[in-house]
Amino acid sequence: MIGPYDHAGAQSYGYNYVYGSGSILIDPVARISIDELAFSWFDYILKDGKKPELLKDKVNFQIMNSNTWKHVPDLDKMHSSTLKFYLQDRKDGSSAFEKPKTEQFTKQTIDFKDRDPKYLYHKVSKQDSVNVTHSIHFESEVLDRDIVLSGNLSGVFNVSVNKKDFDSNTLLYQVQPDGKTFLLSTHLTRASYAKDNSKRHLLKPGRKEQIPIKNSFFMSKKIEKGSKLVLLVGVNKSKSWQVNYGTGKNVSDETIKDAGEPLEIKWYNDSYVEIPLYKD
Repeated sequence: MIGPYDHAGAQSYGYNYVYGSGSILIDPVARISIDELAFSWFDYILKDGKKPELLKDKVNFQIMNSNTWKHVPDLDKMHSSTLKFYLQDRKDGSSAFEKPKTEQFTKQTIDFKDRDPKYLYHKVSKQDSVNVTHSIHFESEVLDRDIVLSGNLSGVFNVSVNKKDFDSNTLLYQVQPDGKTFLLSTHLTRASYAKDNSKRHLLKPGRKEQIPIKNSFFMSKKIEKGSKLVLLVGVNKSKSWQVNYGTGKNVSDETIKDAGEPLEIKWYNDSYVEIPLYKD
């Protein structure tokens, strides 16, 4: 069962709001008793009780902003198609959803010696901003129709860096027609383990490399016509996480003394995240 629940909301009773009290009002059908569902399931499995009505299939998910639940046999059926969002600046009026005709890149520099978090905000509308600390942002055009995002992000980042490793951080936002933002999904990965979690593959400095995007947070939400999508991509340098200085050594043994020269990364415009779409 997948619904609009944060850590606390998934423990006992589905709160009326997600992302903290007063933040995002969830649909009425999602406001259920988690305890009641769990114990009904145990009764069904262990005591030959009645199967809970909500669990019509193996995967049951609630589409936010539609007040509906959907039921499918496996996770792959949570979406029926995908939409590629390319890392391009669109200054020429091109679509974020069409592959660029010529290769270009956006350059980013991260100085790991500088521990100031430098909270910067990108104004996405008159009403709201998004935090772009250690990130660069890409915006889609305004959507001309409703779409349903359902599933998890995938994709490929084509990058070139001057170090042997880095930790990429990705956030996908919706800018609603009223100008307010909604965080849809996040992804954090160590580049050297992105292809294989069991074996480290260090990057070759100066060479264009592929970083696969997979295992991001699930999302399921109706995105209204008049919205746009904002993608933030960058490098993790948070004091709340282990910092990867990119030397190629065991990251657990690295310290700020290993920071060396600033990380320089080129994000090529043929990079993309693949957004899962659901349609009945």
